[in-house]
Amino acid sequence: MFKKIPLLFAVLLSTFVHSQTVSPNPKKWHKVTVEFTSANTFNENLGDALFFDYRLNVTLTSPSNKTYLVPGYFAADGDAAESGATSGNKWQVNFLPDETGNWTYSASFRTGTNVAISTSPSSGTATDFDGQSGSFNVTASDKTGKDFRGKGKLQYVGERYMKWSETGAYFLEFGADSPEVFLEYSGFDNTPSTRTYPAHVSDWSNGDPTWNSGTDGKGIIGVVNHMSNADMNVHYFLTMNSFGDGKKAYPWTGNNTTNQYDVSKLAQWEIVFDHMMKKGIMPEFVLSETENQSLFENNEGTAPGGFADTRKLYYREMVARFGYLNAVVWNLGEEIAWDLGGGIQEPVTTQQQIDFANYLKNLLPYKTDLITEHNGPSTNDDVYDGIKGNAAFNGISYQGNYQTDSYGHSRILYWINQSASQGKQWVVRYTEPYVGTNANVDIWREKSLWASLTAGGAGIQYYDGGGRDLTTQDY
Repeated sequence: MFKKIPLLFAVLLSTFVHSQTVSPNPKKWHKVTVEFTSANTFNENLGDALFFDYRLNVTLTSPSNKTYLVPGYFAADGDAAESGATSGNKWQVNFLPDETGNWTYSASFRTGTNVAISTSPSSGTATDFDGQSGSFNVTASDKTGKDFRGKGKLQYVGERYMKWSETGAYFLEFGADSPEVFLEYSGFDNTPSTRTYPAHVSDWSNGDPTWNSGTDGKGIIGVVNHMSNADMNVHYFLTMNSFGDGKKAYPWTGNNTTNQYDVSKLAQWEIVFDHMMKKGIMPEFVLSETENQSLFENNEGTAPGGFADTRKLYYREMVARFGYLNAVVWNLGEEIAWDLGGGIQEPVTTQQQIDFANYLKNLLPYKTDLITEHNGPSTNDDVYDGIKGNAAFNGISYQGNYQTDSYGHSRILYWINQSASQGKQWVVRYTEPYVGTNANVDIWREKSLWASLTAGGAGIQYYDGGGRDLTTQDY
């Protein structure tokens, strides 16, 4: 479904009473949303004047007096997933409380040129509902089984495997690297795709979410249900593939309007990611691919090198909207630094990779999320030499041609040992056991699945060769 014609930007200057609302019945390890009402009406098509020049940060304080600084986001009318709204006066913050009891919160809402990407709390000028505060009471989770909300937060703990904060259990990944174009779903607003996942509409169940008055969502929600029923627990996909292989998944109103975020589309993504938490499926957000790895810097004229303002904004918007998830991997890029030429494909340098990872980590409310990157091609992993031991990286998303022993078991073991020797043990994840054509299941099982586990790898994701990582709709 494509977006409605945007409303004109308006500013309401008359007397106005600020208000805040909190999700009903907050529970430990469940998403809590705090919504603030502005005196002004904004429109997503304002671009810089909205997304760069306003910043909501919310400080949340736990019953034991721990504090979390969480970035917030423009939410249009507060119901954009259903309404398709492009304008409104609602701002929201999503948070995952890790304690029961009384929590308090306080909003910092500031305006000024590029304030959104500044790391200084005092940047810009306080405005509107700045300083608004409140509290809410959190009770225990009532979830069990595969539902991540009963397990807590999946954390990096300095070991080879990630661990659940509530249950203490370690996490082994078994899931899908294909299709990487998972988000090219035609039911998302402003997504020019024919992808509907027709084989999985029947996997949708009564009570599962939809949007647009029930007309959209069943196919992609059915995919999540199918994966969960098959005991899969992770899916790797691109959040931005503009000018890349798939070309139709991006968080903006257009494929290169990098200062203008599509609020209703992102709210619909959020519905899917929330359902993934319920069904025990961890998203691996792949933030770029080799074909567009320097898109932001090329647009701003800093490539080769540099750290574009629009990239910083991209990271902030992704964290603000989805950083609350119980389990998530932040992957800086598929086949990052592979040299395919200049322009938007200009390889990012080691220093850029480190700068990107540090900026992203600083945004994350929970500093224990996994930050990784993906190597390429399938017979080269030199990119990891430059980042081993760096404090911001705590894992890798490994691609190797498993049909040659040198890029399967032995290299997974190598990087486990190399990272440990640098004082920062990585979670080494075999996310793309590469095969150029159809996979022989017996060879795949031996050379990738068991090769990963016996080397100490954290799990395996299935890659569907022969181009089907772009065309598959039936899992």
